[in-house]
Amino acid sequence: MTLKEKIYNFKGGNFVLTVPSGNYRCLAAPYERACLIADYFEKHKIDGKVILLDANNDIKIKADGFHSAFNELYKGRITYQSSVEIESIDLDKKVITTGFDEISFEDASFYPNVKAPYLLEKLGMIRKTAHNRVEADINQYTYKFKGSDNIYACGDVRPMGFSKSGNTAYSEGLNVAKMLADEIAGKTPVWHSPVTTCFSILRTKPEKCISLYTEYGYDKKGAMFFKNNMTDEAWKTNGLGKARVAYGWAESMYTNMFGR
Repeated sequence: MTLKEKIYNFKGGNFVLTVPSGNYRCLAAPYERACLIADYFEKHKIDGKVILLDANNDIKIKADGFHSAFNELYKGRITYQSSVEIESIDLDKKVITTGFDEISFEDASFYPNVKAPYLLEKLGMIRKTAHNRVEADINQYTYKFKGSDNIYACGDVRPMGFSKSGNTAYSEGLNVAKMLADEIAGKTPVWHSPVTTCFSILRTKPEKCISLYTEYGYDKKGAMFFKNNMTDEAWKTNGLGKARVAYGWAESMYTNMFGR
């Protein structure tokens, strides 16, 4: 809601978005937001520009689709910078200092890294991972906290490299519930891959959309890998039909998770 208010009240100038390093919540979100904000500026004739500062060396997901959208749909509206290390943010002067530049802005939305709840830190049930993320210290096959037989964790808090998104967490929650039920019934729980389905709307009226579907697996050494990975980034031909699929998917997720 805060971001919505910022956009509705924006009069013009630079609107800065940031992308954190590592496996943050919903990899596509900052790039999709950049597109939809630029789309809003265009449709409402706002003299605004979206500056997207990415801590990573390239777009993290559906890179071809987002790059082509930036360059073809929003050339001059979106400026994308990769490998950006933000050194300081002066909210009074509205200036961001990076390792190479100072960027002034009229408004901004800073995207945070993922961090486990403080309660887990207090209880000593976390571990620090790459990019200084603080996540649950669990067994990657059973979802149980290490040293515990009956405490589970899944979703954004887990350290595995699965997408940190509502859709992935939802499918993961179903899997963990099944494992828990099997254990109560005296059966041997079996790990199943969560599923990531990700639609990104690039433009509205006419709608343009890209999508991704993936599952996960572990190799013999326990290292995670992507399997059954499918992307559709041909937004020039993905019009209203694909957008309707995205809206239908979203409605089903809202119903399943929130009872709508």
